[in-house]
Amino acid sequence: MTLRPGTPALAGALLTATLLSGCGSMEVMVNGCPPHSQQVVADTFFFGTRAPNGIVSEDEWQNFLTTIVTPRFPRGLTWWRTHGQWLDKSGKLTEEDCFVLHIIHDRGQEKRMREIRDAYAQRFRQEAVLRERSTQCVSW
Repeated sequence: MTLRPGTPALAGALLTATLLSGCGSMEVMVNGCPPHSQQVVADTFFFGTRAPNGIVSEDEWQNFLTTIVTPRFPRGLTWWRTHGQWLDKSGKLTEEDCFVLHIIHDRGQEKRMREIRDAYAQRFRQEAVLRERSTQCVSW
């Protein structure tokens, strides 16, 4: 059989060759993740430090981590300081230092996430705590 340009046989042969060329390097994805990794949930909280009584101190933050966050996630977490801005309820642009908390965990931890957010808002009388959630692939 002769494969001539523009014929269906040539198009089929090219398509088959293209599809087969990737088979040697194809990784089997499990739950949307490559081998040797797993799908997890990542929550990132942005905790403002301006409070009606003043600024949330480093000691107050450490106490919050020790008493509220770490008991719920003893396997580990990451936090850092940053600076940000947002519009409050009155429409005023507010700048403030923030603590950012990043926790990677298995699904099913929604109650603990809400407890952390609510505890900070109540303890430091915050109008809001920003929470960002994503699904990611990680390997240990």
